[in-house]
Amino acid sequence: DLDFNSGDFATCFWTNNAHTGSEYIWDRADDNGNYRIALYMTSTSNGTMHFYTRDTAATEVTGIIGTPNQWAQVWVIRRGTSHEIWVNGINKVAANTTVRDVSSANGEADLHIGTRYSKDNVNTGKIALIRISATAPTAEQIAKIYNDEKFLFQENAKATLYGSSDAVTAL
Repeated sequence: DLDFNSGDFATCFWTNNAHTGSEYIWDRADDNGNYRIALYMTSTSNGTMHFYTRDTAATEVTGIIGTPNQWAQVWVIRRGTSHEIWVNGINKVAANTTVRDVSSANGEADLHIGTRYSKDNVNTGKIALIRISATAPTAEQIAKIYNDEKFLFQENAKATLYGSSDAVTAL
């Protein structure tokens, strides 16, 4: 279900990372590193998010995440030819670039969370609330989701259930 072909897709997650090296959020590829979607961070003073796609060639866009060792919500989106990186509800990068067909020809692409497809570059930080979708959210949807979730990642945060039922039906 992660064969997005050349279509739109989005992923959202929260990260708290020291930005000390090349560390993966998630990577989806076949055994040879093709038909790939990779999200990884490299060390700079403010951390750089890399959004990498590959079929027989590669496309990569990058954007600054922010202060090390602080929680940040990151969206990585492919919308048409636009490759976007959003941080805490703000669009940091929107680059029109070559769209790669990331559908695995042999159906053997695997998803690896917190590591590269080759199991290198393990993430030593924190990752939470990873979501992947075959649709691209609007700016309003991104802002709403960020504003709804940001309180969960503040110091001494307390989470509560609300609504018409207090039954937990999924985690």
